[in-house]
Amino acid sequence: MKKLVISLLAAALMTLGLAGVSGTASAAPYPGTVPVSKPAPVKKVVRSGGYTKFSIATVGNAKPVGTARVTCRKGSKVAKRVWTFTGTNTRFNGPKLRGKGKWRCKIHFTGVGVFKNSKSVVYVRVR
Repeated sequence: MKKLVISLLAAALMTLGLAGVSGTASAAPYPGTVPVSKPAPVKKVVRSGGYTKFSIATVGNAKPVGTARVTCRKGSKVAKRVWTFTGTNTRFNGPKLRGKGKWRCKIHFTGVGVFKNSKSVVYVRVR
């Protein structure tokens, strides 16, 4: 009888002792945001009246979700285009560039949810 009582007491103490030791899982904290690299041109030289192709990349294999605005200027000429990303693609066409010369294109990506905003300036040559 003495052995039975001692074993039950030991079992109870072990259960209470281990309950205090257990805690949450020790995984890395969720970053909360996905960095987006600077939007970059895929095609820097285009024909007059053609489209420039741009690409937006994220860290890892996540596809961007958000809106990209491209504004290209050459002197008093302005060409704009807005593109929406839904998580299916990473490349998009910029505005039609009419007129030969060097165009300055500003690209603003506005992320939705966990995707960060990003912006860059690139130059595109129209031949």
